[in-house]
Amino acid sequence: MRKSLILAVVVAVALTCSWSLAANRGVSFNPMGFIENPGPFPASIPYYMTSDGTMVTGSLSPYGSAPFLWTADTGFTYIGPGGLNMSRSGDSIMGNYYDGSISAAGVWLGGENWAHIDAPDNLAPCGSSYHSIHGAGNGGIATGLTWEGCSYARGFYYDGANSWDLDSMNGDSSRGNDIADDGTIVGWTRWDWGMWRGAIYTQDGGWDWIDGLGNDLVSGTPEYFAGIKGEAADISPNGRYVLGQNFGDSDWTQPDYDPTLWGSAYIWDRMTGEFTQLSPPETGSPYDSWTAFNISDDGSAAVGRYGWWIFSFPVLWTQETGTLDLQWFLIGQGLDDLWFWYLTDATDINADGSMLIGAGQNENFWIEGYTVNLTKASVCHKPDGNERTLTVNWDSLGDHLGHGDDLATCEFMRSGARSRFGELRPQAPTHRGSQVSPDHNNSSISFSDIVERNPKYAGAKTTTEAPVLQLNNSPRARRARTRAMER
Repeated sequence: MRKSLILAVVVAVALTCSWSLAANRGVSFNPMGFIENPGPFPASIPYYMTSDGTMVTGSLSPYGSAPFLWTADTGFTYIGPGGLNMSRSGDSIMGNYYDGSISAAGVWLGGENWAHIDAPDNLAPCGSSYHSIHGAGNGGIATGLTWEGCSYARGFYYDGANSWDLDSMNGDSSRGNDIADDGTIVGWTRWDWGMWRGAIYTQDGGWDWIDGLGNDLVSGTPEYFAGIKGEAADISPNGRYVLGQNFGDSDWTQPDYDPTLWGSAYIWDRMTGEFTQLSPPETGSPYDSWTAFNISDDGSAAVGRYGWWIFSFPVLWTQETGTLDLQWFLIGQGLDDLWFWYLTDATDINADGSMLIGAGQNENFWIEGYTVNLTKASVCHKPDGNERTLTVNWDSLGDHLGHGDDLATCEFMRSGARSRFGELRPQAPTHRGSQVSPDHNNSSISFSDIVERNPKYAGAKTTTEAPVLQLNNSPRARRARTRAMER
């Protein structure tokens, strides 16, 4: 009886400790799962969520043709052959509505029912493509792309009842990517020689270049490389913050190559007029660049991916950390289950940057959505050389990183990881930190190398306060990799 009582107490204490450790863990990674009876090829790919993170829309197919609505209470609900966009308040869901042989814009009415949104009267479809919603705003407004026959693409504005042609800066093509509560639209209009140049449309002023540099820029000039802004992807609901990606000189061998402009994204604060450059992650290749997706309502965080096509990986930028390779960051936080995943996208982030969504290949190689909670994080705190892992609030990370703490657990750092601005990792996969240069005897180079080699940046550090994390060689991680290879 006494032994049974002791065993029961030990088990109870162990369970209590387990729950305590789980509750005190910093960052959490939460797979979303799949719809009931998903068929032979399950998938769940989240694209948009509400400001409070309680509703998510996405696709049950990699081809985007099976939209879902997800909540924590109800799980997945198939919502018919429509689109994927959702306003930040959740009051409207819009997107592509497949109406017979025509792909047209539509608004969700509930169940699997969609209503057609008329295109502007002066425009006509191009083949089977009519018009599509790219940004749904609060209050039933939206923006997107339609066609002037097959000659030009045109951005359009939907006011909840009618659609209006947005034209463009120079009579060429344009597109609206997102819309603020006051009807301000961001996207692109095509420049004279074909570039999708970042532009903003206001209801009282029409289109204007986001960089404010006008039409007189000449390709190859210092003004062009330093200032021109590329496509704008997102705008905060209050219209203050705009997220996009830069254009610049893509030839890193040239003396005027500026890696902080070519590979980075930008956040434009319309109130102050300032641009914040979102540099590439320290694990990024100098040949690649940001693809910006969405920004938090308060402008404090942004998500996207870095790289090209299947070789890209999700990135997270916050004011406290700079740009992070999301998967390496999560593994460094002690989330060893992610050795079995390959994350591909971080697609949206909530109002205050405390939660993000994305997708990747899970341990069974199915494409599965996930959420990440960013209210707390683990750091390796090392005052006077006495290392210990602390769980701290996210908004205090800047102070911890500033005095030398590592953005990872001490266990992970002792396993062979390097701290911020560490040396190049030549054993890393080519899409995660090194690339082979045909002009440098097959030597491996990284973004940091380019910064250091260029006389213009000699001795300078990038603005990215992201850790460079190496392979986790802890016994647990080695066992996990061995099991994965044996599958």
